[in-house]
Amino acid sequence: MRALRTVTMLIALAGASTARAEDKQAEETPLTAFETEKLLAFFGDLVDHAVKHASACPALAAAVDGVVVRHGETIKMSWAAKKAKKTLPKDAQAKLDQRALEMVGALRQCWDHDGVKAAFKRMKPPKDDK
Repeated sequence: MRALRTVTMLIALAGASTARAEDKQAEETPLTAFETEKLLAFFGDLVDHAVKHASACPALAAAVDGVVVRHGETIKMSWAAKKAKKTLPKDAQAKLDQRALEMVGALRQCWDHDGVKAAFKRMKPPKDDK
């Protein structure tokens, strides 16, 4: 179940919901085209590997860990964007939401696998250096 919460958090880190974006539009700014492209590439890679390895939890854990390593800078950028109240453009958010549904289905079998949970925990936000 924690893996599902992490997936949900990944979706949320990309930006606020459309309703929230409309309410606070003056405070929020959209991600740049480059940031959006990087985030969609990361999430696409994550979903592709989750779907490919859905039936083998140890392979899924290794695949997710590999995605986290390859896209570490994008993950950091995503958390920084969330902190700066940046949002995804609506079309990119729709793509992210669609891909998230694919991933949730793929993760069902492995939600409670320790290796999968550990791989997703590596995507937590960085600690503030205060």
